[in-house]
Amino acid sequence: MTTPRSAQVDRFVADADASGADALPRRNGELVFDTPWESRSFGLAISLAQKGLIEWEEFRGQLIEEIGAWEAGHAADSDEWSYYEHWLASLEHVLLDGELLTLEELETRTAEVAEAQAHEHDHEHGHGHDHGHGHGADGAGHPQTTLPEVQ
Repeated sequence: MTTPRSAQVDRFVADADASGADALPRRNGELVFDTPWESRSFGLAISLAQKGLIEWEEFRGQLIEEIGAWEAGHAADSDEWSYYEHWLASLEHVLLDGELLTLEELETRTAEVAEAQAHEHDHEHGHGHDHGHGHGADGAGHPQTTLPEVQ
């Protein structure tokens, strides 16, 4: 069943012609994710909004604010630009403001993920066998992040 809240989020995601600060990065009309964490943070925010755990317009407003603040201090063609860094910062802000997470919980989980990903990249991959220390579900070294379950 599509709720008005879910429909609002779905329209945002589906609008391949969107423009403006919060428009999703696309190539040939398809969403673009350069790294796995980008798609995970995207999916988490969308799911939380569709389930009513965060308010979509609050998140979207925070995203626009985050991007605007960055643009005010950087050149438009800066190599430092990352849409999904702003997406994630906005999500963190909304989760903390809404008291869905504490700062301690966020920092702890961030450290756990960073440590797991650092281990994933501390040695050569592609050596043709799994030796049981977390090369991800596909054995190819892609970090597998366990995010809190959204209910």
